[in-house]
Amino acid sequence: MKRFLSLAMVLVFIFNAGCSVSLIYSPTHKPVPEYLIIEDNDYIMEKHVVCYPEGATIQTADYIFTYSLPHFKDDVYLSGTLNNLMIAYRDELLNIVLLERLALADKVEGAETPYTTITTSVSSACGLINIHVDDNYGFSSERIHKSSCLVIENGKRVGLASISGSYDAHFRAAQQIINFIGVSNPDYFSGLTVADVYDSIDPINGFFVTDTGYTILIPADTIADVGKGELEFQIMRESLYPDPVGSMVSVAQYETVLPAVNMLVTAAASAFSSFGFGIPAAYTATAFIAQLIIENKHDLINGRIFIDSDQFLKLYSSYFDSKFPGIDVTAHDIKVDETGYSLAPVSTYYKCYFVLSDASVNGNLIELIGEIMTGNPDEETPERICGATVVVRLDRSTETGFRFVGITLT
Repeated sequence: MKRFLSLAMVLVFIFNAGCSVSLIYSPTHKPVPEYLIIEDNDYIMEKHVVCYPEGATIQTADYIFTYSLPHFKDDVYLSGTLNNLMIAYRDELLNIVLLERLALADKVEGAETPYTTITTSVSSACGLINIHVDDNYGFSSERIHKSSCLVIENGKRVGLASISGSYDAHFRAAQQIINFIGVSNPDYFSGLTVADVYDSIDPINGFFVTDTGYTILIPADTIADVGKGELEFQIMRESLYPDPVGSMVSVAQYETVLPAVNMLVTAAASAFSSFGFGIPAAYTATAFIAQLIIENKHDLINGRIFIDSDQFLKLYSSYFDSKFPGIDVTAHDIKVDETGYSLAPVSTYYKCYFVLSDASVNGNLIELIGEIMTGNPDEETPERICGATVVVRLDRSTETGFRFVGITLT
């Protein structure tokens, strides 16, 4: 877990329309690229009303579904993808209304028409987009409110595990909350366990990202009396990191190297190739650089990413001391000509994740010991590929702040 300041777990409890846990924190992450910051003028909020049965009006409807979703403007990064996500989410909402709520909604003469009203707002933090969702629905005399959030990274909906890089993020979040609640806290149900809190957390839609971590949304009447309404717990980003972070290796060091380490283990595991002295095999180097380029913002020309030779080689030298070993076309569809390199814009690798179990620091060398896992942390049961030891050298002369020394697969 990221634990420089969090070792003491300094908590500030605030009651205000529910509760929040705030952890004192000093951000260590790098500035977010401007194109990943979403402002209010980057989208238009579009409101729609659907009346049931089909052909009904608001006056004659047996059920009214109203929803407002953002439509992102063309100059927003990945706007087409974001808008397609909103269309897909709209379809999810329509299915919920059709399959779950209409059956419970019998219109009573003189009473309010049964309804679902979805309102949304948009925020961004740490390069991710939050689509905050307020779901209000009612039938008969019952009125219900639910809060949720769609978290989007690089045009994809993501959950707590994949964002934090921790397969056990769900459990760690529950543990943080139960640690705060403590024993015999009269503000919560008696006898609460980690399992109770775990069951109350939706690790996909039940949180949003902040500049310092995550806000966990807990539904009403799950861990506290219904009268307290929905609860919010603010958890520091580092609190979901593996235990060696903050004790064996610093938060800043871990955050700096982890994204590249995940790309390296993906590349190395694809061919089960170890290396040392900063000299990767051509396959590993090609696969690594291809992932790196694909995951950054690039315009497509005729369906391919183009990067000139100087940029390509500079990118490689930012991570390795050695001369680029050349392209291995079995690792990725990359073509080279006198103008530079062109790449297919889609990665063909089954993405792997490095799960840290131990670490050591010796001067400017950091040794990270762990396992390479595959399987989307948000969706799939993880599968162990192999063990791995990754060595990096901190180096202020490079833009990345470090270079890879080697990786040993076991």
